[in-house]
Amino acid sequence: MSFQMEDNSIHGWSVSQCTSKDFKAGVTCSVQRPNQLWHVTVKEFQCGDNVYCGVVLDVIQPATELQSFRTMVSLINKIDVNKTIRIDQFVKYAHGSVRFSVPRLLLLKDLLDPSSGFLMDDTIYFEASVPFVASPYHF
Repeated sequence: MSFQMEDNSIHGWSVSQCTSKDFKAGVTCSVQRPNQLWHVTVKEFQCGDNVYCGVVLDVIQPATELQSFRTMVSLINKIDVNKTIRIDQFVKYAHGSVRFSVPRLLLLKDLLDPSSGFLMDDTIYFEASVPFVASPYHF
């Protein structure tokens, strides 16, 4: 999967990307910012009411920036390898995780075709070509 953050001068973000072969608990990847490397670990992945699946990512900043951040997001666009999935909520804390929900019914409907490169069981695996774009702001 690909996790990308848009440039936002208010929060000091620049475009960064985290790519991992699979999206499941224990996977660690990196987010690159200018002269910086962040480490991102998938901590949890759960499907609750058969409508939404949730994930928690730990995001650790480099020693020069002793803060992590929490992002609470909802994916409202249809998941498609040719589309950008937009994350619509963002907030920064001293410590935290990245959390977002995936509409499970859309995944079941659209992603179970083996030719799509997506699999669905207790873990959802995203192809590296699928971008997740975050638009940071306080709410």
